Amino acid sequence: MSEPGKPGGPRPSAILRDLTVGVFHATDERIDFVNEAFLRIFGLRDKDVLGRSFIEVTAPADRDLVRQRYASLLAQDAGLPARYEREVRRPDGTLVRLEIEPRHLGERRVLVSVRDVTGRVRDTTLLPALAELALRVQRERTIGSVLQVAATGLNALGLHLVIARRDGSRTVFEQVSVVGALGSWLDQALGRRLTGMGFEARRLRLLSQVERDRRVVFSDDSIPFLLDLCLAVKPDLDVALLKEQLIAEGTGKCVVCPLTVEGDLWGFFAAASARLTSADAAALGLFASKVASALEGAGFIAHLERRNRELAAVQEVAEAGTESTLEGLLARLLKVTTSALGSEAEAIYLLDEKRSRLELAAVTEHARSVAERFRSFPLDIESVAQTFVKLRPVAIQVEADLPPAAREPLVRRGLRQIAVVPLHIKGRLAGALALARSERAFLDEELASAELLAGQMAIQIENARLYADANRRLRLMSTLFDLAQIGTSTLEVKTLVQRVLAQAVSALSVDGGAIHVLEEGKLTLAGLQGEVPHSAESIHELVCDKTTLLGRAVLERRTVFLDEAFFEANPKARERMGGTCFAAMAPLVLQERVLGTLTVARRDSRPFDAEEGRLLEALTAQITAALEQARSFEEERRRVEDFRLILEVGRVVTGSLDLHQILDASAESLARITEASAASILLLDPGRRVLRGVATSVPGEAEHFRTVRISLDEPSIPAQAVLTGCPVRITDTQGLGMRRQALIDRHGHRSILALPLTVRDQAIGAVVIGDSTRTREWTDAQIERATVVARQVAVAVANARLYEDLKRSYDQLARAQEELVKRERLAALGELSAVVAHEVRNPLGVIFNSLRSLRRVLTVEGDAAMLLDIVGEEADRLNRIVGDLLDFARPSEPALQPEPLGAVLASVAEAAAPSAVASGVTIDLQAEEPLPKPAVDARMLRQALLNLVMNAVQAMPRGGIVTLRADEERRGGLARARIEVADTGPGIPPELAERVFEPFLTTKATGPGLG
Repeated sequence: MSEPGKPGGPRPSAILRDLTVGVFHATDERIDFVNEAFLRIFGLRDKDVLGRSFIEVTAPADRDLVRQRYASLLAQDAGLPARYEREVRRPDGTLVRLEIEPRHLGERRVLVSVRDVTGRVRDTTLLPALAELALRVQRERTIGSVLQVAATGLNALGLHLVIARRDGSRTVFEQVSVVGALGSWLDQALGRRLTGMGFEARRLRLLSQVERDRRVVFSDDSIPFLLDLCLAVKPDLDVALLKEQLIAEGTGKCVVCPLTVEGDLWGFFAAASARLTSADAAALGLFASKVASALEGAGFIAHLERRNRELAAVQEVAEAGTESTLEGLLARLLKVTTSALGSEAEAIYLLDEKRSRLELAAVTEHARSVAERFRSFPLDIESVAQTFVKLRPVAIQVEADLPPAAREPLVRRGLRQIAVVPLHIKGRLAGALALARSERAFLDEELASAELLAGQMAIQIENARLYADANRRLRLMSTLFDLAQIGTSTLEVKTLVQRVLAQAVSALSVDGGAIHVLEEGKLTLAGLQGEVPHSAESIHELVCDKTTLLGRAVLERRTVFLDEAFFEANPKARERMGGTCFAAMAPLVLQERVLGTLTVARRDSRPFDAEEGRLLEALTAQITAALEQARSFEEERRRVEDFRLILEVGRVVTGSLDLHQILDASAESLARITEASAASILLLDPGRRVLRGVATSVPGEAEHFRTVRISLDEPSIPAQAVLTGCPVRITDTQGLGMRRQALIDRHGHRSILALPLTVRDQAIGAVVIGDSTRTREWTDAQIERATVVARQVAVAVANARLYEDLKRSYDQLARAQEELVKRERLAALGELSAVVAHEVRNPLGVIFNSLRSLRRVLTVEGDAAMLLDIVGEEADRLNRIVGDLLDFARPSEPALQPEPLGAVLASVAEAAAPSAVASGVTIDLQAEEPLPKPAVDARMLRQALLNLVMNAVQAMPRGGIVTLRADEERRGGLARARIEVADTGPGIPPELAERVFEPFLTTKATGPGLG
């Protein structure tokens, strides 16, 4: 420490160093001596002071005024006061009031004493402020508002405040109000607010002293106490940094007061500030007693309100017992306890059947994400084991009492305080109620209220369980009864499966179900109900081995349960089953024989419990019996149907000889007997080794199918059946690679069965049966039934062919006989015609000679000439008739030679022209050259065409058109001549069309009918 003065001058006494009053010596305004008290008052160090102007050190803001007073002091102005008070702000920002007494020592030297009189001033302001604050606190009616008003008021006075409450062996921070930046710094360092955190008070010396002596304690060094207080809740804090922060924020002194309510220690009241003095302790102690009095009143009111809430909650718990389901009851109980106990998140756990674990039964939305991670836990878990042994509730501080694995999810959700309350009935554990909130710890009185409610809840839960159990048993009996009724009311497998599935889905409260039947080593879907599995196609047919879950259930003869863990590990299975969370697959076993499987699934996060497992077992037994009965009936009915179809085919085969009718009926029967989409029949053309389509059951395809031709030399399914003489089964036609794929695609067949048609070991065709609805395995029973019908079809085809051959022979014989009779008749007519013609021609010669002689000898005119002409015409006509008769009786052989057709047709038109003109008929000759020159008898051709033209002219007495047309056409590479005669007349009547070539047939009044 520097000494005042200058070389050779007097020096102040060394006693100045030890004075409790601050002193400094200055020469020419420069400080050359300070004592420790001065430095402490100003919060400075000697190096910050020595050599500097005392005006700049002590009053930089009022330097002009101080310099003026300094000048007056040097001038020994009698009007200058001996001492005065001023407020000075220290470097840390604290405002202090100082009493200053300067003395002039001569030669521009001064000695100044400084006293801190801030406390004296505070005594005059603190007591009234505390008194007024105590009145405000007394007006509050809740513990929370009492503490909040007290904290706000003390903070306004520049005091840091901590109020802690005793809770059993622990102490809980009820109110922590820190002035300035220290509060946010502590929250950040601790990772949360201090309010609600608990600690062991006996570990803190100052609190232990207050608890023991029940009196106010003042400490002029509060830093160790505050450090212990913070470290009690978080031992791993940085002590050095915390201490530095506490000092910087002015928490150097503290007053700790007991809060006594109804004669018991309720908690602690601690205020801290750098400006506190021992004199303030009494004032703060008096204020703390006023706070305790207010807490007592508020506590009494809170107790009454709590009792009212408890009674109301008990009433609500009783009313919740009217819920018809356990789930509904638990949901209502959670609402009641959330309101009554002031928790932010709740969950109810129930004891499992083995009484070794607690299973999650209900949870509030705020706690769902956390509770899902703790769906179950054993009773011997360390943090709550004694709770379930002693059946007493326990409060848990998450960050202090739980291991990291259990702590982290709760902290992330902001839940730091937990209470676990056992649910028990007369000492028998039934479950647990878990409560959680973010800040405030659960107090003993709150745990007592929770215990009261938990007892009532346990009774209601037990009643609900008993009711649910009775209701479940009743539902089981009702379900089994309904299944028995279904088994007797319907014997159709498809209808039965859908009905029993609906019953199973309803009874087990699942989202969907499926039944598969075991057929030839594969599990085939028989029925689907509900929302899952969503894809029937993906589970339509499954292999029955250990690679599939259903196969495992069948092979191991046991129910396979699938949980969330399985579906999380097998996302494809979850997708195939429509987002299922839990599933069960039970085999349908009858006397060691597996008929199929029952699968049920649910989407919600509720596993199948033991009761549902027993219900599933009972359901599968009933379903198995009903399914076996229905399958037996259906099998018998199918056999009857098969026999009926076979008999029907036999009836058609034996009752008809029409091949087309037999084949069409057989195709329909084959499709029905094999339960296929279509059946088609092809017959073999032996000479060409070609199968031709003859009949199909596909609607609208009959005409097209008759055009189908399949060579035996080409690879095809029907050809393979014919060549091998054995059935050909195609389960899946996709990518078959054979020819005739277009025919398969046309009909959309996905599976095909081909059977040969054989008679006496000789192939005569093939039967092709197709299914367009699905791929399928053709069973031996289906092939056997189809083969029986195919054999009948083959016999029918053979019989029909024999009949056709016999009929054809009879027709040929009848035609030969008719031709023979006709020939004999014509021979007789020819002989008669020859005789008649011979006998008539001689008189005709006499008549012709006589007419020529008369015309030569006589000159005939008038009527005589007309009569002679008539006689001549009629004689000519009679001569022509005689000529026709002779031609019919003795037909001459045609003299064939190439003739120009145009000339022949022109001569016909010319010969018929007079008669045509007389009748108003036009002859239209159409003969475009060049025309071929066929080898014909020109006379006979001309006579035939002339007869046709004259017939046409005579058929149109009122006029018309006769077309005589000739042209060339080619057949087989050869040129041929085509001659047509057409008219616009009435035509030939249908009844005479088949007789036009009979001799002597005519519709005219005259003429022999030989033209």
